Amino acid sequence: MRKAKKGAARNARRIRILVNPKSGFHSVTRTLRTLEELFAAPDWAADIHPLKSQGHARLLAAEAAGKGYWSVIVAGGDGTINEVVQALAGTRTRLGVLPLGTGNGLARGLGIPLDLRKASRIILQGRERRVDLGLINGRRYFINICGVGFDAWIAQTANRLRGLGKVSGLFRYLVAGLLSVFRYRPRRLRVAFGGRRVEGEILLLAVSNTTQYGLNAVIAPGADPGDRELDLVMVPPLGPRAFVSNFFRLFQGRPLEKASYGRLTEIEIQGPPSDVFFHADGEPAGRLPLSIRLSPRSLRVLVP
Repeated sequence: MRKAKKGAARNARRIRILVNPKSGFHSVTRTLRTLEELFAAPDWAADIHPLKSQGHARLLAAEAAGKGYWSVIVAGGDGTINEVVQALAGTRTRLGVLPLGTGNGLARGLGIPLDLRKASRIILQGRERRVDLGLINGRRYFINICGVGFDAWIAQTANRLRGLGKVSGLFRYLVAGLLSVFRYRPRRLRVAFGGRRVEGEILLLAVSNTTQYGLNAVIAPGADPGDRELDLVMVPPLGPRAFVSNFFRLFQGRPLEKASYGRLTEIEIQGPPSDVFFHADGEPAGRLPLSIRLSPRSLRVLVP
């Protein structure tokens, strides 16, 4: 642990900054030095922790929330944020985001700058927003997107490629996406939401709280994390032309061809459980069946 400044004022806001050394392309040494400088004012009491392993972020965040910290700040990507959300949901401790990951979907969706110094100013301003979360099978939250099918297969494959090294996050996802195009096949799913039941082959099903996966790949253009609803996007099997068209539409923020859209507060998804994965905020999270419930305004987030 590193302190940003010794001798902070007695009424200083206590914050804990969690730095993921494996996120994105940043220099850990330079990042730690910059954070110590940015949060060195006497009205801030910051302790800074480089993360050591999976689960470390959740443990440190839970400890901070239990001690009444004003904020836990994630200097990392969406996967680390997801881990911290599990500890901060339902508490008074705010989530701060310093986007140092590969995709930075949550930061982009909330309008948080990708520049470290500019993002730090957002935290120092102290403006907060209460946002919704999705609760998966009654056990795990997501703040950005929970997906079944094509995107989950990419997440699962990218996770298996972690051995490619620290600076290969984007490369891993590009390789996983290319493999998915040739290897993934739509599965037959049974979906129930809002009094409706849908059954059929589905290429991709995304339940979105914010607009995008990351890297400006917008899957749910109208999603708002504070509207007490989750956005549903279902894409059926596609031919080559529609598949390519949707790839470009995704990065143009346009609705996808042949996709069905809706809004909901709960959904049940069933299918061949041994064969269908789902992800939470880009991290592999399990296999079907999947139940999602809205958890309205469950998290405080520092925003522009």
